[in-house]
Amino acid sequence: MYALQPMNEQEHLVGEDPESADFSHSDRENQQIQVCRAVRHGLLAVAVFAVIGIGCLHLSGNQAAQATVKNTQVKAGMYGNGAWGSQLEAAPAAAPAAAPAAAPAAPAVAAPAQPAVPAVPVPAVPAVPEVGAKPEHAVINKQIDSVNQLTGGTGVSKVVSAQSTNNPLAPKENLADGNECSDDEEELNDMCYKKCAILTNGEMPKRISAFECSKSEGFMGMMKGQTEGFPVPCQGYDVAGDEAGGGCPHKKGACLKNEELYLGKCFKSCATLTQNQYTVRTGAETCCNTENVFSCMSPSNTKFSPDYNVGGGMNSKESDPHSPEVKLTEAR
Repeated sequence: MYALQPMNEQEHLVGEDPESADFSHSDRENQQIQVCRAVRHGLLAVAVFAVIGIGCLHLSGNQAAQATVKNTQVKAGMYGNGAWGSQLEAAPAAAPAAAPAAAPAAPAVAAPAQPAVPAVPVPAVPAVPEVGAKPEHAVINKQIDSVNQLTGGTGVSKVVSAQSTNNPLAPKENLADGNECSDDEEELNDMCYKKCAILTNGEMPKRISAFECSKSEGFMGMMKGQTEGFPVPCQGYDVAGDEAGGGCPHKKGACLKNEELYLGKCFKSCATLTQNQYTVRTGAETCCNTENVFSCMSPSNTKFSPDYNVGGGMNSKESDPHSPEVKLTEAR
């Protein structure tokens, strides 16, 4: 009697299971909510990491700046054996200095009771230095040299401690300036580099990294830093001071005067070992007569001996190759 009308798919599903249609609709809404939450969480995570990254960059900049030269003080006696030609001048002892001030004894006047007897002049007795008097510390460079002017020194500096006096092989260093490197070097991350003030002629006196010098410290100093060409290890600003041979940066301290720095160790100099015939060290047991690397590959230009693998000191430690010694650069 009545024609059956075809049902669409939704009506068919509702007819079979009335709750299934509602569930499918709610699932789609839940998926959309989950996607929105994931996007929101992702954006929050990116923002958090960005803030942390900026903070770390700022902190690393401050730490790098704080690692530059600390308490730059008097830098007298630099290049005592090198280009500046400064020499160690021993100060006169305090007691003997008073000798010229002693007035010569006046001749004795004849007594009126004995006019016939001529007065005998009394010879002046030379002043005798006080027993046990200790000489004053030696003073280096009474006038400001160019390196002192660059680094803010006053030009007068006392060599503190008897290290240089007791050990004739000790280099001439200021032992009371707070600098554990040589006088022409500065410390950064426990390594000694040639001073930026010297490398840049005073224009960029602050070292902010192994390869960079700047006018100021801090984050802005890092942004305005200056390098010497492309950063290459042991080149440009990444070098040691002239007192250490000008090679790669080294650990804190210095070598003895008759030693040279090679691969971070102090060896007795090839010039001393070979009577200035093979002056360039090319290995622990090898010396060469030229600085040309390729020429030193020829046996005719090199000299090999196990006796070259020694230090320049007189005690058991310094007679073998050893690391630079802080006691030679700073009194503790």
